[in-house]
Amino acid sequence: MYKLSVRDVTPEFIRSFFPNESIIKAKSLPYSNNVIFKNIVIYGYPGSGKTTLANSMVEMAVNKYGSRNVNARMDEDGGLGKLIDSLDKKLVNILFSDNTTLVKQDKKVLSDYFKMRNIYKHMFDTNYGYILSIIALHRYHGIPIELRTCLDGIIFRDTSLNPYDRRIIEQFTGDNRLIKVLNGCIEGRIEDKKLMNISIFVGRMFSGLLIIPPSSQYLFKEPLTLLEMLEQTKRWR
Repeated sequence: MYKLSVRDVTPEFIRSFFPNESIIKAKSLPYSNNVIFKNIVIYGYPGSGKTTLANSMVEMAVNKYGSRNVNARMDEDGGLGKLIDSLDKKLVNILFSDNTTLVKQDKKVLSDYFKMRNIYKHMFDTNYGYILSIIALHRYHGIPIELRTCLDGIIFRDTSLNPYDRRIIEQFTGDNRLIKVLNGCIEGRIEDKKLMNISIFVGRMFSGLLIIPPSSQYLFKEPLTLLEMLEQTKRWR
């Protein structure tokens, strides 16, 4: 197996992105809106395991909060608006936008997407809950600034030969060891499938290895149908 020289930050990642239920249900806090919204970007080429990783994160949420408390929706065509409309009145909503870089994103939809705390509160008349957004990107070059800057962490499944993206990745990681470890894992994935479980995570407070095995089942649901969306959007638009 490829020798790893970077700290495993998986426990910190779990604590940060899967908070205790008591924190999510902080009704007594002196704020009008206690809904938590966090956004993670997963960067990698097609086939690098972005969807598998996102699905594993859903399994982690189900194991922690219970399946009846988790709404997990995926749009494989990068439809952020469809994901907004797929919010449900559950304790935890996990929304995964795949192939996001292949779609021209509407400015208003982008604005609404990052205001989901307020949309969720208005839709369901509640001031607590947790929304975890996961956005898959194949590249950084040319994407809307909101998708590059409105994030709480980024998971790298790949590096890049594109000069623009390579420079962005170097700026994010800051530590050349992270890139070397990721490149070593990429090279070794063919012979050692366990290396597929390893990503590089960069966040505000910690950075390093993220080691998450694949889920035993597929847990994402498709976005709501058109009729379901029309009923849902009547609540807040």
